[in-house]
Amino acid sequence: MISTGSVPASRPVGVCPGALVVGQDERWLGLCERLLRELDPRWSVQSSSLHEAVARLARLDSPPDLVIVDPADDHGCGIGFLHALRDRFDAVPVLALSDDASAERLLEAIRAGARGYLLKDRTDASLLMQAIARVMDGAYPVSPALVSHLFALARSVTGEEPAPSTEVTMQRLSPRERELLCHLSRGSSYAEAASAMGVKLSTVQSHVRHLYRKLAVQSGIQAVNLARARGLI
Repeated sequence: MISTGSVPASRPVGVCPGALVVGQDERWLGLCERLLRELDPRWSVQSSSLHEAVARLARLDSPPDLVIVDPADDHGCGIGFLHALRDRFDAVPVLALSDDASAERLLEAIRAGARGYLLKDRTDASLLMQAIARVMDGAYPVSPALVSHLFALARSVTGEEPAPSTEVTMQRLSPRERELLCHLSRGSSYAEAASAMGVKLSTVQSHVRHLYRKLAVQSGIQAVNLARARGLI
């Protein structure tokens, strides 16, 4: 039997729990919405594209009870959304649902706060429903195909294997991204950086999301410190 922990016990009586399902895959958006309501009809579910979700996040007065997101959406900008989510609401349960089975994406999602990570091609409706319930209960469901990545990451932490090199990631930074890092290192705001670079604020925000993804960091300060450590700025 699926745990009824899928509805947060701490919510006031009579207040419907809310979920935000983010992505561009209409089939999976619809499936997640249907399964949540099957799990418990009290769920209020909002489905959004990545860009709609970023705008909606800025308007929320209280955190959603669950977020389901594809971290690889829009070439990895789903990770940027997760960082933005953490900046506003620190403890929202997040389930990542993606076609990307790479160790890099898994690590990025975990660092950004995901509590579970499922591969779409290895997940059916039953497994997804169980994963949703487990995430809400505080568990960390992961597709079996990804478990080898977790063990490799654990070995790198203990020194049994070298950690993934950051140099390769640094070399993928575009000239504009490096220029933005220089402005951020001088204490410039996003608006000031946009003015100095002659671009729109939204362009700078897009560069920031790409930097977070490529450098696997969670803040501008971390990005600047890493770039300084690697001699980029």
